[in-house]
Amino acid sequence: MSKNIGNLFQELYKQGQVPASKVLELNIKTFEKFSKNTKISDAFTKAKKPEEIFQAQTELAKQFQSEATNYIEEISKIYANSATDFASTLGEMAEVATNHKEK
Repeated sequence: MSKNIGNLFQELYKQGQVPASKVLELNIKTFEKFSKNTKISDAFTKAKKPEEIFQAQTELAKQFQSEATNYIEEISKIYANSATDFASTLGEMAEVATNHKEK
């Protein structure tokens, strides 16, 4: 059965929902990782010297840098996969539109 433009638009809509839900899930997981790590927040509250605060800030920055790198890698994969699917569906739409115009 050949696809019509309406079905392809629905497919595009569904394809747009997939990355959004995956990004939301990634955001929640990343937030949970940070909220569970009380070690660094304890270091801030227990610090008595400026050097200890600076050390805690440095550790926090290292953790954020690592998590940010992981986050960027994951979100890039999500959008790269979605872009491929999206481009394929747009190609199908162009083909259907061209075939319809020729009739």
